[in-house]
Amino acid sequence: MSNSNYADLVASRICHDLINPVGAIANGVELFEMTGGAEAEMELISEGIFHTSARVRFFRIAFGVSDAEQTISTTEVKSIFDDCSNERVIIQWRVDQPMPRRELRAAFLAILCVEQALPRGGDIVISHDNGWQIIANADAIDADPLLWEPLAENEAPTHVSPTTVPFALLPQTLKELQFLPTVLISNTRLSLYFD
Repeated sequence: MSNSNYADLVASRICHDLINPVGAIANGVELFEMTGGAEAEMELISEGIFHTSARVRFFRIAFGVSDAEQTISTTEVKSIFDDCSNERVIIQWRVDQPMPRRELRAAFLAILCVEQALPRGGDIVISHDNGWQIIANADAIDADPLLWEPLAENEAPTHVSPTTVPFALLPQTLKELQFLPTVLISNTRLSLYFD
């Protein structure tokens, strides 16, 4: 087993272990609300737990181990993105059929890469029509060539940090799927295609 497989297993385990306690906290908050807790404080707690739970579910797909036969429903994926969207980055999932979890992993890693090119926010639209399309529109795109040029060649960057690890994992995932990426970048739009 390679180091990348161990990393997958660790990430999958962490996400699995975190989702249940976050769910329990959410249930506790719900009970506190039913008994008449302070409204403003409860709203902040609920919002924080809500977004944390969504992000953990997102990371579980992006970094966790995936079974070759496993698919994930459109409803589940849309709920993750509905819960993850914020005022800075709005994510729109426009895929209307269940997808293999391995392909979703590539799409989720691609979203993490694209998010880094949106320092002032923007919109990300994900669709699947004869291949995956992840398209970001923003007032300004800040795509680091040291990250995006290797990705366009389906290679990892030379230097990888915790924040840039999706740029190392995405090419590996695309190769496993036998997909090739295409990257198009302008001042206000970033498009990433693969199939």
